[in-house]
Amino acid sequence: MRLSDERVRSLAAAGVAAGIAASFNAPIAGLFFALEIIIGKLNVNAFGIVALASVISSAVTQAISGNQPAFQIPAYELNSLYELPFYLGLGLLAGPCAAFYVYLHHFTRAMFDKWHIPRWIKPGIAGLAVGISGFFLPQIFGTGYVTIEDILNGKSFSVSLLLFLVFAKLALTPVCIGSGFYGGVFTPALFSGAALGGAYGLVIQQFFPFLDISPPAFAMVGMAAVLAGTIHAPITSFILLFEMVHDYRIILPLMFAVNASLFLSWHLQKDSVYTLGLTRRGIRLKQGRDIDILDTITVGEVMVTDVVPLQESDSLETTIDLFIRTRNSGLPVVNNTDELIGILTAQDIDRASNEENKAVSTVGEFCTRDLLLAYPDETIAEALQRIEIRNIGQLPVVSRNNPNRLVGLLRDTDIGRAYDLALTRRKKIRYYPPAS
Repeated sequence: MRLSDERVRSLAAAGVAAGIAASFNAPIAGLFFALEIIIGKLNVNAFGIVALASVISSAVTQAISGNQPAFQIPAYELNSLYELPFYLGLGLLAGPCAAFYVYLHHFTRAMFDKWHIPRWIKPGIAGLAVGISGFFLPQIFGTGYVTIEDILNGKSFSVSLLLFLVFAKLALTPVCIGSGFYGGVFTPALFSGAALGGAYGLVIQQFFPFLDISPPAFAMVGMAAVLAGTIHAPITSFILLFEMVHDYRIILPLMFAVNASLFLSWHLQKDSVYTLGLTRRGIRLKQGRDIDILDTITVGEVMVTDVVPLQESDSLETTIDLFIRTRNSGLPVVNNTDELIGILTAQDIDRASNEENKAVSTVGEFCTRDLLLAYPDETIAEALQRIEIRNIGQLPVVSRNNPNRLVGLLRDTDIGRAYDLALTRRKKIRYYPPAS
């Protein structure tokens, strides 16, 4: 079965949608999660199969377990519009928590990879950490559904206990997955969000008793806020919580908190928990898919570094002869302290060829000083936009910390090399089933 990339992606999205629909009795959230994360766009060809898988999965689950929301909680009421700024504050707390959670997933995986010990010992170390923590905080064991429902129903929890649960779950989940355990990141984000929102709601209730604050309502919104900051899928977070609680009145505070969390989390950690590992391997994804294949390659990977720049004091006549012999389209120009001051292009050479005093003229008199630059850490797609602005054949590459220090040259031929490299990388991460 040598399926096309598009078909494989659609089938993967269908499986993910079905899993979420079954786990949370949320078929619409499953559909949008697959579209936001796996496919990355509203693909008409994939929409049908993904929606069908989500609906069938939810129908089978309801036939077995009944048509009940994921969590049994009391009705929510927004008692006052004055509560809305507090939900914004919850989002601003949830964003850093989500970014921290995402970062820990990469950090712990890298940490365990560096440890030169037998692989079977690593899960044991993680299990020991979970066991010791669970002795003091038994609520962290398992999926945490019971604890989430207790928080949402207003069971008695202290602020300190809820905060311990937040950070224990955020820290221990990446430790387990990084050590080699199999598990998800979705439910732990909901657990941490519920605990964070519950603690935040209790604090607000103590300081503003006249507002009749409901801590469980903040716990509900906290679930979606931390989830959105973790997976960078706001629509999924909106719909998932709505389907789990079956209460439309939660939407307004939900939008405040989720958008604030996503904004802050994205600024602290550009990648979601699903894309950070790929980015660290040089595979850059945007919104769950490649927007441009050249977005996956940086300038530093393909630029020419053995560039011998021209000196501004070099003879123009000698340089013209050099351009004719080498058929060069441009070379960077530096001063006597090796600082980049310009670039001598073929157009500059054409203009200088009509100069009568070429023998006494210098490169510095004719080079282009209004430069467009590239940086080693930016993508080829970004640099290509600059090249197309002026229809030029090369860009000097300079250090981000010192724009006057030349570190390389990006030529139009290097763009072609970057494209080939991106295609090669893409092939390496494809899955080809063995031929029968």
